[in-house]
Amino acid sequence: MTRRSGTAKGGFDARVRFAAAFIADGRDHNGRELDHCFESDDGDAVALALYGRTLRNPDSPLAARLFVVLGREQMARSYAEHGDLTLPQLQALSARLIAEAEAAWVIQEAKYDAAAKARAEVQA
Repeated sequence: MTRRSGTAKGGFDARVRFAAAFIADGRDHNGRELDHCFESDDGDAVALALYGRTLRNPDSPLAARLFVVLGREQMARSYAEHGDLTLPQLQALSARLIAEAEAAWVIQEAKYDAAAKARAEVQA
């Protein structure tokens, strides 16, 4: 099994910029185009960055449309957990979330490999 790195689909800042523009433009969010911004194991950090933008500019098109795309309750939970983070703090959160997901993947892959080896030994 292989796992694509959480940063393979673009860096954190690029994904936040893309998502902000996509949502602010009112584009159809039901397809896959927006999903990649949140699928790099750091979706909470991306969402918090977007939410922070709406707090700083509550009359923006992004603020008007954000909760059409993202769940208000999940956003409130993430914000309650992490607070209003600066961009460097969000970047660090993104990196930490990606690293934690990568570490969990390594553990899961090792378990899978051990189980496959045990099955092969039983069959031999």
